[in-house]
Amino acid sequence: MKRHKYVVLMAAVAAVAASPAQPVLTLEQAVFAALQTDGRLAVAEAAIDEASADARRAGAGRMPRVEFAYLFQRTNNPVFVFGNLLRQGNFTVDNFGIDALNNPDAISNFTPQISIVQPLWTGGRIARREEAAELGIESAGLQQARTRQLVVFETVEAYSGAVLATRHLAVAEEALTTATAHVELAERLRDGGLVVDSDVLRAQVRASEAREAVVRARSGLAVATSALNFMIGNELSAVITLPDDLDEMGMAEAHLEPLVSQALATRPDLRAMTAREQAVAKNIEAHEAAFKPELGLQGFAESNSASMFGQQSANWGVTVGAKFTIFEGKGRSAAVDKAMAQKRQIEYRAARLRRAVALEVTQAFYDVRAAAERVTQAETAIQLARENQRIVENRYREGLSASVELLDAQTALTRAQTRAVGARRDLMLGRAALDLAVGQ
Repeated sequence: MKRHKYVVLMAAVAAVAASPAQPVLTLEQAVFAALQTDGRLAVAEAAIDEASADARRAGAGRMPRVEFAYLFQRTNNPVFVFGNLLRQGNFTVDNFGIDALNNPDAISNFTPQISIVQPLWTGGRIARREEAAELGIESAGLQQARTRQLVVFETVEAYSGAVLATRHLAVAEEALTTATAHVELAERLRDGGLVVDSDVLRAQVRASEAREAVVRARSGLAVATSALNFMIGNELSAVITLPDDLDEMGMAEAHLEPLVSQALATRPDLRAMTAREQAVAKNIEAHEAAFKPELGLQGFAESNSASMFGQQSANWGVTVGAKFTIFEGKGRSAAVDKAMAQKRQIEYRAARLRRAVALEVTQAFYDVRAAAERVTQAETAIQLARENQRIVENRYREGLSASVELLDAQTALTRAQTRAVGARRDLMLGRAALDLAVGQ
């Protein structure tokens, strides 16, 4: 029977060795895939395009507006008839007759016309709107940079969570193997008259708990793998090969104050908030420019004819004028007040965000320190727990220890291994959180 199990096991190992192994997904590969597929980055790119379009629209105010129109009119209105005859160059002495003036025959007039309007001076309104739009582009670009940082952090979070789940499963399976071996040991010792049935029952209960832990670990791994697949753009059920453990990430020598200063100076979201604040200030100046007079040029050229393809009479005109709005129901002052209120809102949000950034950096800094210390302590605890289990197991074989001590030793080892896995994951995630808080 044992030989049959051995043959089956060797055949399974040979089948696995013969099948092509799926390459291990590295953290760098996961981050690269997430940056290529995350829809939030596409949204951020579209926001930049939107801001660029706003900048082009603001700059268009400097350019001349050229319009072409083709008009047709048929009328017997005395004023229009008189004017159309003059524009067509068809006015004669006969048209001065009283009856002809008061009761003219209906005439047709075809008028192709081109007009040009060119602002010459607007009190700085166009320039301020252009500057505000450029700041909008800068803000959108900084928001895109922050979005990239968030995507990287969330990928690290999902990746480390999946590796953590893999390690939890490995720890649970190791604990199950040990618990099963202890059941067999207790049964042999009972059959030899060295222990009683209660020792076997205790060992079986521990093995049952270990099996339950394996079931939970497998479920947790499936959920964590689905979350990682979601981040990197895979189907949720896609198979991923992950490393057995996370890479060592020691705590680099750093001080809190410089990190806080760096975050306040370089965080993209803070810089984007500053750009928005400056843009609103430019909009305030643009609204205030509406209280100043405007200077512009307008020109036109047209031809008039009694038929669509008939002989035409051309005329043109150029006008330079200044315009100043004296009263319009306080609409301009309301626009200024609205922009100033928006500026105050952004100022308050920026001040709170700066405090929040300092707090984020502080929390992440101490979390990384604590996680690094926990990793060291957990690795030491694993060594001590393994040695303790070895000693207790040998004593139990000799009948010098109770089964409870053996089970306690096994539980202590499993707990230490679980603590180590969690601490290593917390260290990696803490380093990523610190980078995110600083704005790297």
